[in-house]
Amino acid sequence: MADELVPAAAGRGRFRRTLLWLTTITVPVLCVEMSGFALTRIKPQLFDERTPFLATLRPENFARFKAGSASRLLGWDNPPGRTVKQRNCAQADITYTFDEDHLRVHNDRPARNATVLIAGDSYTEGEEVEDSETFPAVVERTLGVAVANLGVGGYGPDQALLKLEALADRFPQARVAVLAIIYDDLRRMLNSYRPVLSGNTGIKFGLKPYMRDGQFQEIPGGDPFLDFASFLAAANLAFDEDYWRRPRARPPYSAAAIDAALSPTNWIPTIHQNLMQGQSQMSCFSPSSRFVRACARSTTGSSGWRNRAILRRWLSSSQPTFRTSAAANSPLRPQRAPTGRRSRSAMSVATSTGAAIAARPATPTSTATG
Repeated sequence: MADELVPAAAGRGRFRRTLLWLTTITVPVLCVEMSGFALTRIKPQLFDERTPFLATLRPENFARFKAGSASRLLGWDNPPGRTVKQRNCAQADITYTFDEDHLRVHNDRPARNATVLIAGDSYTEGEEVEDSETFPAVVERTLGVAVANLGVGGYGPDQALLKLEALADRFPQARVAVLAIIYDDLRRMLNSYRPVLSGNTGIKFGLKPYMRDGQFQEIPGGDPFLDFASFLAAANLAFDEDYWRRPRARPPYSAAAIDAALSPTNWIPTIHQNLMQGQSQMSCFSPSSRFVRACARSTTGSSGWRNRAILRRWLSSSQPTFRTSAAANSPLRPQRAPTGRRSRSAMSVATSTGAAIAARPATPTSTATG
């Protein structure tokens, strides 16, 4: 009898040890999983929010976007040949006037006679200010030369460059191109669908070209503006593959929480906020007024007359020609002018992070960064 009890006691001992190990392992795992689940409920903005966002999109709104703003090359553009009146953040009525080339105009002269082309985002377009108060309009009055405004709200440098190349041949008198850039534009270059990067954007149908591995990539989805179903498929693809994508809040929640912590779209803005502590915040009219003041300072003051004289002399001596990309390898890949001789189809390009910088005509294509 005693011999029979020994194996039974040993079996119960093994069972207890196994149960103890399972409990030791399972309880922490469950705690971690429950913590991940709690994070998805407490901080839903850290996770993919495509379902509620896409539910707000309507076929009739898509049809209006397709008819007025959609662009297979750029993603979106200004409405052509329209005058729009809106109230800005200071409750002032603002007039936005666009010509048939999707350019915001600031006077009655044809934009195609411009000597200077300025491409960029809403800072360049002049969001929140009147036509005559935009950054390009102030540059035109300051320098005394015709300036075309190629800015579009929400654009990254990739879209601005593509628009500049697409329209360059329509400006036979152009001698200088300015690519106006702000720090936030760099994040937009990696973004293929605007709402993935900025969930509160007004550009809800904003699929766009983007940069991947140093190369331009076309708008996701092939032909996403063909119909509403094609657009939704492309938008879902972008939510899955965009550089700024967020993980979905689904099991295992612990893995989703780790992905959220490592996602660039969550930790890069945190670093930026820490770096910007103590800096002055943007005011209501910042999209254009600060850019205008920066540009004005570059041509005013003790050396302003000299800057204006140098730019005017350069404008009068350089050739009014520009080279567009010929799409040798890709319809989105910018092409360089041949080196070793001055090309008659080359126009100097200047880039700026706050003010217009005059490009020098010493080389076929020179780029200045400020």
